[in-house]
Amino acid sequence: MSADSGPDGHRGGNASLDGFPLSTAQRGIWFAQHLLGDVPLTIAQYLDVHGEFDPEIFADAGAE
Repeated sequence: MSADSGPDGHRGGNASLDGFPLSTAQRGIWFAQHLLGDVPLTIAQYLDVHGEFDPEIFADAGAE
């Protein structure tokens, strides 16, 4: 993305020609990076596991 492109990554603002528009979160990251330079990101996730949990199977699945 160049400095003169918009928050959706396009110069003309018509995202339908080149791809999909950014989500609200992505747009916020774009603005922060243009205001402050390189902004570090942390993306957190969680997983609800119902039933028996086998850590070995879970680790194997995560490694794939």
